[in-house]
Amino acid sequence: MGSIRIDTDVAFLDASRAERADLYRPAETATHYPIAVFLHGGAFHRGDKASERSQTLCRLLAESGVAVLSVNYLLSPGTEGEKRWQAWPTNLLDAASAVRFVVQNGQKLGLDPSRIAVVGASAGGTLALLLAFGAADTLAGEPISDSICSVVNFYGRIDWSRHTDEKKMPSSADIARAASPLTWIESRQGVSPPVLTFHGDNDQVVPVEHAWLLDEALRGRGIPHELVILPGVPHAFALEPSPETICDRLTGFLAMQLKQTTATSARSES
Repeated sequence: MGSIRIDTDVAFLDASRAERADLYRPAETATHYPIAVFLHGGAFHRGDKASERSQTLCRLLAESGVAVLSVNYLLSPGTEGEKRWQAWPTNLLDAASAVRFVVQNGQKLGLDPSRIAVVGASAGGTLALLLAFGAADTLAGEPISDSICSVVNFYGRIDWSRHTDEKKMPSSADIARAASPLTWIESRQGVSPPVLTFHGDNDQVVPVEHAWLLDEALRGRGIPHELVILPGVPHAFALEPSPETICDRLTGFLAMQLKQTTATSARSES
């Protein structure tokens, strides 16, 4: 693993917004690095790019040779009902803006904007899947999903209709459908990015059935997918409790999906 450098509080939204991102990069600047946009968890109403879990995952990726833009997106002001969902869909559009920022500014930052992954944990995993399968494209007015080469989903929720707590459910059936990655996977046309999922089978927040549901949906659409189920593991983990398994599968997956080809090399040099 190599040394890294971190630029904190990078502006990626317009000047009226307070949310910022942290950019993790390998210390060596000779190469255009692939990049992952990282989206933290927190049930859409809490969480931060600077949390220990966020930093652990971002440092691992940067040390492995993948730069990371760790993003803060708009959070809702409450934990239940309409207040819990007040940030939707701005939170998704903020994530889309992070991808756009990488596409537009990547080369001057020493990055390769033709090799972008999205990585998310919990609510961030849900947002990552939504981005990759086209949920933000119409809202953003551009095909954001076409810029995404791969997705890593840590225990994200796949289908909001399966939530058992009505107080945390979306405030309408339309929002529930729009905020469910399953909706977009099942309706996806054209090329879809490969997905890697990590989920603990003792998750009491987002039950492991969501991982199995995702696996079934991706298989049904012929979309490449790796599923890692961690026995006895609850919600909200980073590298613990199985560092070797998670590190190897995570860095290996991204190395394969974001490897530089002749075509991407030509785009980076143009």
